[in-house]
Amino acid sequence: MSGSAYRWTFPYRHQAGRPAPLVPLTLRIQDFEVDVAALLDTGAELTLFDGRGLRAAGVDIFDGPSIPLQGFLGTSTVAYQHTIGVVIEDVEIVLPVCFTTYPIARQVLGRDLLSFFQVGLRERMLELYLSPEP
Repeated sequence: MSGSAYRWTFPYRHQAGRPAPLVPLTLRIQDFEVDVAALLDTGAELTLFDGRGLRAAGVDIFDGPSIPLQGFLGTSTVAYQHTIGVVIEDVEIVLPVCFTTYPIARQVLGRDLLSFFQVGLRERMLELYLSPEP
């Protein structure tokens, strides 16, 4: 696999002292924007962000439908879903994503958002490749 087959190349960034496939992106919530780096997680069905950005935009997190979530270690939580824009480079995807009511260690890009992109990983090179789906 070559990175040249993809539109963008992102070098892994360190998170918790280890390299990880983090994607720099912008959350567009009404007229408010916040930049975050989110972990690409093909095991996550849904995209999950910390609710601080939503609150900073003046949105009541509890106005969205509650979505029960369970992590791979069996921990459960409830998140609240809101439709926002997620901007990666020059592509904006508008979709419902989940927000927590408390700080989380990782912002997570799940398969709901990843379904709009072709994804490639090269662990040995510590690189992540993305292209918008045609």
